[in-house]
Amino acid sequence: MTKTAVATVCFAITFAIQGASAQTAALPPDNPPNPFLLQHLAGGSTLERYMQVLRLDLARLDADSNGALDAADIELHNAMSAAVFRAMFASRVMMADANDDKGVTEDELRRKFGYDQRQVSMAIAPPRVPNTGNVEQEIRKFMAADVNQDGRITWDEAVELAKKQPEYPRSATYGLGASINQLLTLAPAGKSAMTFAEIEEAATTLFRKVDTDNNGTISLDELQAARNRANQANVLSGLQRDPPRVVCDAPKASDAAKVVLLGAYQTESLSSVTLRSQDDVVGVGNVVVEPGSDPLYIAIATHQPTIWRFYGATERVERVVVVSNGTPMDKATGKPVSLAGVVGLPAERTSFPQAAGCLKYFHVTPSTESAIASGAIKAAAGKAPDVVAGKYAMIAFNVPSGKVESTGQVRSGGLQIVQGSTTYMLENGKMSVVKPDQNLDQTLDRFRPGGVVTIDAKNVVASSKAEPYEVLPQEAGLSQLVKSGVLTRNESGEFLINKKTRLPAGLTGAHSVKFLLRRDVPKPEGDPGHSTVISEETGERVKFEPIK
Repeated sequence: MTKTAVATVCFAITFAIQGASAQTAALPPDNPPNPFLLQHLAGGSTLERYMQVLRLDLARLDADSNGALDAADIELHNAMSAAVFRAMFASRVMMADANDDKGVTEDELRRKFGYDQRQVSMAIAPPRVPNTGNVEQEIRKFMAADVNQDGRITWDEAVELAKKQPEYPRSATYGLGASINQLLTLAPAGKSAMTFAEIEEAATTLFRKVDTDNNGTISLDELQAARNRANQANVLSGLQRDPPRVVCDAPKASDAAKVVLLGAYQTESLSSVTLRSQDDVVGVGNVVVEPGSDPLYIAIATHQPTIWRFYGATERVERVVVVSNGTPMDKATGKPVSLAGVVGLPAERTSFPQAAGCLKYFHVTPSTESAIASGAIKAAAGKAPDVVAGKYAMIAFNVPSGKVESTGQVRSGGLQIVQGSTTYMLENGKMSVVKPDQNLDQTLDRFRPGGVVTIDAKNVVASSKAEPYEVLPQEAGLSQLVKSGVLTRNESGEFLINKKTRLPAGLTGAHSVKFLLRRDVPKPEGDPGHSTVISEETGERVKFEPIK
């Protein structure tokens, strides 16, 4: 939206709030002009000029250049906006890499901030002393990217920090996606796209309606009357209309069904079976269905891809709707993929919505996130949830009571402090020494106290192909490879790759490690995540192709 358009809309809303004229108040509020089409009208416009301006903007909105606007354009715009944000944020961090060693330390950040502030200080007389508190606050903000606590921020870590920023583009309600949503409100019932020809037809109708004297030119008075009419309708309907909700493609709940909504970031157990790819980390959660007579409509949203095992009075389950939000986009389609599975229920009672953003995970109740998820389920099921329960990490949900079973041991990670050759871990106010040869099973228990759950892939009803892991994820896989002799560890705790293998999935953040690829050993398959693989032969970092 241009600055002129923004100013026009703000002026119109202000005018409507302060009170329109008696003539304007008498205008019917129904069928207000489409905001996008109205914003492109200007005083003195002819139909030809109006169409020229409109077509230029439609071409800008048409992300895939197919002559129509739909959800695919919104997804592509959001993906590109997110990519630009990640690159710019990470570049800002890496600009402090003065010694070009592909990493940024606290000292380098401090030097960079001091270097940048000198120009501000020089512009003020007398010289201003830099605000040390603000500098240190900024340093702490950026050093949060150092998830493996090695004292250096890499490009990959900076990118991951970018994704956690509040302003990271996630929604179609902003930017170009918002404009597309405005135009999609013109689509007739049953249609989810608008062609350029259909939009131009609607724009022509609007032009002729606004041109009340039929002279082929929009006067300022005619334009203001149209704006007043539109904003009177907006004021009467609550000033703003929300963009259309992306509704999950799931059946409605029956009249008798009790709706239960469950949310979690992850589960406390890992699965022996993966979904779609050997490079995805899949968890296992349990749903215990309590005795009762009411049918249950259960919706579960997680960040981590998860396979849910159903126990108990499963005959009560009318429908289970399962989504996950934490997987990357499918490279072939360019769309997000929701990976989820169910064991213990027939396929005809399971749904795996693939509509991007139709149901987002939450783990705190009550919260804004749980409220948004509740609204999404109400739109899909036709009924608001009777029970809402969430937990960051859990072993089992009990339904319909919403009781959560958890060890409470899963944490997002502690603070590592390095003094000389000794590394300490500070967690929950307790300090402990981290030994390089620390037992991997103990580390696995720290992150996944539920361990690895063995599942028969043939019994899984899933959104993608279910198959056994070749190598288990994260510390479970590292332990598996060490016990088989494929990996050994040196005194520094690094892993030596002795034989051809596949790297475990999920070696990111606090799970990242260092590998040394021994001479004459083929490059491993898989995704190293945030981990580093150094070739003993070349002394250089081994490069991996992006995972599809």
